[in-house]
Amino acid sequence: RRERQEHDSDSVSYGSEDKSLSYRSTDSDGNAAGGGERPSQSDLVVAGASEVVEYAKYLGIDPLRELQLLRIAQEGLQAPLPEGWSEHEDAEGNIYYYHIASEQSVWQHPLDNFYKDKVARERAKLHERRRHREAKSRKASSCSESAASRQFPTQPVVI
Repeated sequence: RRERQEHDSDSVSYGSEDKSLSYRSTDSDGNAAGGGERPSQSDLVVAGASEVVEYAKYLGIDPLRELQLLRIAQEGLQAPLPEGWSEHEDAEGNIYYYHIASEQSVWQHPLDNFYKDKVARERAKLHERRRHREAKSRKASSCSESAASRQFPTQPVVI
């Protein structure tokens, strides 16, 4: 069960005993910010599974078939801005990110591509492990079939 808790900084968080919660942003009404984009760092709230699933989809994760990759989405939601970046809001309420050293602004969170690449790397590792397991299983299966055919003749033996 979650209870809404107001804070001095206009942010809202939810108390819960669930230790696997992550952070996400909301607009002034407490609704999810970004419309499918990575949540901003402002007005943080403790997020539940639906926010992790939303960000997972944004990263290209199929939350129903790739449960092992959801931890990457959760990690991405909790990650702070990299050194030298700051978050800002334009006059229309859109979040953008400013890099101090390069003096450049971007709409996409600076870590989104990092987490998309991490998903691709982890997915490749999972596929390789699966192929290895299947090959090992086929080899074990063919060995046991071969041994079984030697031990149990298919034709009756007449003495």
